[in-house]
Amino acid sequence: MRTHYLSTHIVKSAILIAVILGIIILPCSSLATGQYKGFFIVDPDQKVFLKSYSDWADKWTQWAFQFPTETNPILDETGKYCDQGQSGPVWFLAGAFLSDPPAVPIVRECRIPAGKFVFLPIAQGLSFRPDFPEADDVCFNPKLPPIEQVRCDVNDDIVQDIKGLEVTIDGVRVNDPFAYRAQSPPGGFVLLIPENTILTDFGLGPGRRDPAVADGWWLMIYLKPGKHTIHIVVKIYEDMTPAMDVTYKLTVGSWRH
Repeated sequence: MRTHYLSTHIVKSAILIAVILGIIILPCSSLATGQYKGFFIVDPDQKVFLKSYSDWADKWTQWAFQFPTETNPILDETGKYCDQGQSGPVWFLAGAFLSDPPAVPIVRECRIPAGKFVFLPIAQGLSFRPDFPEADDVCFNPKLPPIEQVRCDVNDDIVQDIKGLEVTIDGVRVNDPFAYRAQSPPGGFVLLIPENTILTDFGLGPGRRDPAVADGWWLMIYLKPGKHTIHIVVKIYEDMTPAMDVTYKLTVGSWRH
């Protein structure tokens, strides 16, 4: 399946965030692989709010596919729907489906409240039973457990195609985006497909899918208040032709009210 932020208030808030994260309160550098003037990237081996990159990938997937096609953030070309279904301490950015190259650049503008972590896919895929893999798929093997077939399917459909990943945040290039791969934890997760959503528009019936597996490359970022730009390019095939080109122009709110 191809599926394509020193006042006393701020100090107290930062301590509260660290406690909620479920980690020992250490300098930000202990969490971050990349720490810069306006942001830091959480190390892929660290947990945020007691959840790993893999856990957040599952939650992102459930969030992203709950909306109908016409208002789905994945298909949004302007950022108009970036606040759809957002709740809790982590704000999701939608990514985009891979397209036939060359990709048409997408630019989205979005306002994000202060104090949120931002989690987004660089490139990602999804597969689930019983719909996938189909009988004629290389990953279809009744002798294997369903979870192994699903992992094979998502790997074959998305991971093998990706030849190049480029990410810049506020003009700073992220070193080795391929180091940020995350896949659903062992056993996968349960994907719930509501009525009248993008997946039902694709012809799938509503209901429960188990096991489901999300796989790909992701970033967990903390952005300080102000304006930020994130640019992602995904290249496929041997000629490294861009199949996705997405720019996020983000405005993160101020702590001061």
